[in-house]
Amino acid sequence: MKSNQTLTILFWHRKSKKDANGLAPICRISIDGMEEELSTGRKAHVDNWNNTTKRVITGQHAKIVTLLDFEPVS
Repeated sequence: MKSNQTLTILFWHRKSKKDANGLAPICRISIDGMEEELSTGRKAHVDNWNNTTKRVITGQHAKIVTLLDFEPVS
């Protein structure tokens, strides 16, 4: 018998589960609407998470974003 199921993998930054270093898990899987959060062993810092693209900003791009977000104390 053939069965169709819908699989969804959502990458998101789960701030409520962040550790002492500010790193949080970034993955959730859903099958036919039943959600299950799983640990991929990958975590991301909130400053390196792009909420629009649902991706981690890495390398040179992360350095530029950090510099642009820097606000000097007056």
